[in-house]
Amino acid sequence: MIIRHQNVPGVTMLPGLLRKTMATTGKLMLAEFTATAGTVVPVHTHPNDQVGYVVRGKVKMTIEGTDHYLEAGDSYAMPAGVPHGAEFLTEAAVIDVFTPPREDYR
Repeated sequence: MIIRHQNVPGVTMLPGLLRKTMATTGKLMLAEFTATAGTVVPVHTHPNDQVGYVVRGKVKMTIEGTDHYLEAGDSYAMPAGVPHGAEFLTEAAVIDVFTPPREDYR
């Protein structure tokens, strides 16, 4: 299956944060997030393992109460249920992979 970026509608998750749910199988989901500087994703949890990669920009990830400052080329991983959030310090793009796929992102 091939997914063309231009054919995937963007979903505004919150002001300044756009999500495109890209390729998905029964076990994995890949999502692209683009954000404006200053956008904050509140601390949350979900029942999905998550790994991510910062494509461009700078992001402060808070994982289990600890702040981590990431920039293009850095990655992160969180098992299911771990509290985490993010603050986009610059305009940025991030790719996240979830397993199992997030039903709320389909």
